[in-house]
Amino acid sequence: MPNNPLRRATLLTQLGALQNNLSELQRELSHEASAVAEGERLHRLVEHLPAGAVHVFGTRVFMNRAAETITGYAREHLATLDAWTTTLFPGRAEAMRELFARERTSGARRPLTLSITRPGGSERLVEFTTYIEGEDEVWLLRDVTESARQARLMAKAEQGAQIGGWELDWRSMAMYWTEETYRLHGVKPEDLVPTFKIFLGFYGKGAHQLGEAIRTAVSDGSGFDLELPLRAQDGRARHVRVIGQVDREGTRTVRLFGSVQDVTARRQAEAALRESEERWQFALEGSGDAVWDENHQTGRVFRSPRWATLLGFAPNEIGEDRDEWAARVHPEDRASVHAEEQRHYRAETSDYSVEYRLRAKDGSYRWVLDRGRVLARDAEGRPLRMVGTLSDIGVRKRQEQELQRWTAELERRVDQRTLELQQALDALRDSLARQDALLRALPDLMVRIRRDGTLVDFKAAAPEALVQPQAAWRGARLQDLDLPRAMREGALAAVDRVLASGRPEVLRYEAKDAPAASPRTVEARFLPNGPEEVVAIVRDLTPASH
Repeated sequence: MPNNPLRRATLLTQLGALQNNLSELQRELSHEASAVAEGERLHRLVEHLPAGAVHVFGTRVFMNRAAETITGYAREHLATLDAWTTTLFPGRAEAMRELFARERTSGARRPLTLSITRPGGSERLVEFTTYIEGEDEVWLLRDVTESARQARLMAKAEQGAQIGGWELDWRSMAMYWTEETYRLHGVKPEDLVPTFKIFLGFYGKGAHQLGEAIRTAVSDGSGFDLELPLRAQDGRARHVRVIGQVDREGTRTVRLFGSVQDVTARRQAEAALRESEERWQFALEGSGDAVWDENHQTGRVFRSPRWATLLGFAPNEIGEDRDEWAARVHPEDRASVHAEEQRHYRAETSDYSVEYRLRAKDGSYRWVLDRGRVLARDAEGRPLRMVGTLSDIGVRKRQEQELQRWTAELERRVDQRTLELQQALDALRDSLARQDALLRALPDLMVRIRRDGTLVDFKAAAPEALVQPQAAWRGARLQDLDLPRAMREGALAAVDRVLASGRPEVLRYEAKDAPAASPRTVEARFLPNGPEEVVAIVRDLTPASH
């Protein structure tokens, strides 16, 4: 090829452009690979979510099993956006596609609640929450059909209960009342245009509390729930429950709405039942069955039906007054019961509590636990009203009596066994004494010898039976006694042999009491007495005449 500089420059330029194109192609391939990897990650995430979830990538749609349950369709039937909108929103497909597109453009900031059509034509309300990641979307689905139905039923119930509604535009301070709200305030809709100021004016002393609650709700977005006295325009006084919530745009409150409910009847019922509630409240705190309420001013006593059945009566077979009760207290218990009552009347105890016996219908006496408390006293501290409970403790008392019986029986058996042991000990002492006397009556010398030669104990009928003086024997060792060497060593060897073999052994010695004395023949029998000790029985075989 001829050397053409222009041709070479052109080739170099083309090679550079080609290299740039290759680099750009590599970047695009890398970006596409990343996008594919991200899509696969979202795909796996949606598949394993426990809630209904949908992965939207381009025009493709992938549902997990929970979403199949919500929609009623298999994922293969709703694999594209077009199939999704056409199948679930028949007749509204185009509007739904536009709605989803707007939500994507706006960033899908809040959930949408939409009605979908399931197989067979049934309708379900589903809440859609959209999350956007790059080119992909993830929809979380929640079936809210039942909660929406409950909300509608609640609205109908409130209407039936004649609960009034109200709404306050915080920007214009314009207020809207329902017809029931007008009625509760004693005015007709045509006679009054409500405002915030007029609203507060109906609540008298409660106006400041209501106003502060509304201003706090506007400030921090919280709701409120108050019960306040209401003076209606027609002069009627009521107690109403005012509930308020706020509607905000961002951090700014734009609207308040709520309800007004007449609770006058409930408040009156609460006041009428307060005395009864006090009576039963104490009954709930105790563990007894029968309830009693004694008015010390009128002397009237109320007793629940359990008072009668506890004693075996039908409720109409026994009186409730104090005399009826007092006559049934066991004569032996009347003093203690009266003393406990008086102590509590004098406020010496915080509660009245005493156990005693009451006579039942069949004439038997039943153990009861009577507990009570003075609820009201006059200016001088005297009781005005006292309430309490009466519990059947017969089972517990029988258990206590059985325990006492067994305790007494156990103590008797312990005493008997102690006597038997003492008698056995006395018999053992007598036996040991007889054995000791018998041993002392024997002419032989008996010595306990340990393996190391220590003399542990000995028995000798007379001191002359000892080759050495008695003081030399006690606690000494054979090796240290003033005995002939052959006798000492022979005895030690015999001890070792007997302990090793476990068999007795007999040795004989010639011994003299003094150098000039005649020799004496001594026999020693060595018997095993445990693993470390032998007993040596030493007998003088010298004839008595000698």
